[in-house]
Order: sequence, then C-alpha cells, then structure tokens
Amino acid sequence: QEIQKINQELNKIDEAQSHFLAWTPYLAELWKNLPTDISLNGLELNKENHNLIIQGLAKTRPDLLTFKENAAHLSWVKKFDLPASTLTAKENINFIINIEMNLL
Repeated sequence: QEIQKINQELNKIDEAQSHFLAWTPYLAELWKNLPTDISLNGLELNKENHNLIIQGLAKTRPDLLTFKENAAHLSWVKKFDLPASTLTAKENINFIINIEMNLL
C-alpha cells in the first residue's frame, strides 16, 4: 500500500513535469534581438496555443522593423505578426506583436 502511494505521487510529479515549458531560453534569445530603443511593457505567454504576445514602445519605425526581422528568423518562431497599421507612425510607436511558436 505504501508503494502504491509513492507510485501515485510519482505519477502526479511526472504529469506536472510533462506540462512544464521552460520559457527562459526563448525569452533570452528574443531579448538578444531587441534593439536598445525598444522598451517592452507587456508579455503574455500561452503554452496551450504556443503563443507569445509582446507589447511595447519603439522609438522609431526602423527599430521596430529591425526587431521584426531579427525575431522572425529565430528557429522557434513560426509566425511573427506585427499589424501593418502599427507601421504608419514614424516615432514613438506603441505595438503589440503576436508570435506563434514552433515548439518541439
């Protein structure tokens, strides 16, 4: 009976670990590609949808386009969605980016 309890606990731990996703490596890689003139003020992570939503402020349009180009080439980025309407402003651009992730 004691062994059954231990096995049940181990199964619970195993299940919890199977639902865990280490976000840190993805975020660290993304931050490395973030231009200095972009500040982030919101981040939403959704493991079920493999989705990352980033909110921020870009000083200039070229900064935002550089970030888009750099991030879109990351191996785990499946889709990088920056609405075209965001790019109408030249400076002080509030943005919301939706990244669909390709997680293995």
